[in-house]
Amino acid sequence: MKGKSNNIINETEVKKVSKGLKMAFKLKNKKQKKYIYSILVGLSVLTTGLFFYILLLPEETTETNTENNIIQETVFSFKADVEPFVLHPEGGIINVENGSFTKVTNDLIVHINSNIISDKPIKVKGSKEVGLNLIAADLWHKQMILGKEDSFELEGTSINLMDEDYPINLKQLVSLMNEVEESINIIPANYIFEIMPMITGKVIYNDKEIPIDHNAHTNIEYSKVQITVGNETSFKTTTPILSKSPKQLVFYFFGMEVSLFLVKVASVVIYLVLLAAGLKFIHQFKANDPIISSEKEKIDKKYKARMVTVLQSGITTIDSNKRAVVDSFSSLLKISDEKDALIFTFEDSDRGIKVYYVIDEGYLFIYQTSISNPYAGRGYSHA
Repeated sequence: MKGKSNNIINETEVKKVSKGLKMAFKLKNKKQKKYIYSILVGLSVLTTGLFFYILLLPEETTETNTENNIIQETVFSFKADVEPFVLHPEGGIINVENGSFTKVTNDLIVHINSNIISDKPIKVKGSKEVGLNLIAADLWHKQMILGKEDSFELEGTSINLMDEDYPINLKQLVSLMNEVEESINIIPANYIFEIMPMITGKVIYNDKEIPIDHNAHTNIEYSKVQITVGNETSFKTTTPILSKSPKQLVFYFFGMEVSLFLVKVASVVIYLVLLAAGLKFIHQFKANDPIISSEKEKIDKKYKARMVTVLQSGITTIDSNKRAVVDSFSSLLKISDEKDALIFTFEDSDRGIKVYYVIDEGYLFIYQTSISNPYAGRGYSHA
């Protein structure tokens, strides 16, 4: 008897270990399946996004080209007519970089050099004149003309619009300043002579026209003691003349040029093939996917609290005339509710079935389902 008892215990332990290993393998297999399924979904989303990106690409794009570059440059330089003094014993006309002394300066001369340079030949039409704006701080100002208006029409790649000396009559300006000071009885701390070349017109290249972009100006600061030349004496602007042209979008595969149209056609074909293959794979994947809960798993999860698991059912000890097999678990559940009886469950691993039964007054009501087949019991109600 003792040997037989030990044999039963060993068989029971082996079954428990075997069952545990199966459950562990099943859990690991489920995790792997979920991981693979997630990868498949991610790849399908990525592929679909790439497909629609290629499909929505315009077959023709607009390319912007620089046809010509127009450079407009103006440079100011200054000279002064001075009386002989210690620094310049001979007097006369000298170059002025920073300024001069008011007491020994008779006149100022502004030299203006203005050019338009281009990469390719252009035509320039317009007019030019030079103005002087006499500014007395924030009190008053008066505009005058240093160079009269003159028109021009020139062609080439290096066009000189202005390269002249413009004398500033200091005696005339000082006389005007003194007269205004006496009239308003206010003597400003200093005056500003604003030199403004006014060049207007257009640059013509083929059928394109752009306005002459000229905003160059410089200042001379005048006081009773010193005449100071402004820091800004050089101005330069570059204006590109652009053109737009259609361009076919192409791809390069192994050094071969392929039009976007062919790429789109190939993408549609490849995508449809991949989609069909993917759907077929997913269908087969799901057909063998243990992630899908079997009827047994659904029942055990939902009604676990109402069940009593036994290792040996003892069903065979009950007279076959007192046994009844129900067609669904919901029927067994209804009987359990009516009889207020427990639901016993027994798993027969050898036969691959899970048995649920209710015992009432010697009668046995049975429902059984497959352990592993996820589609077992489908079409049956087991609410």
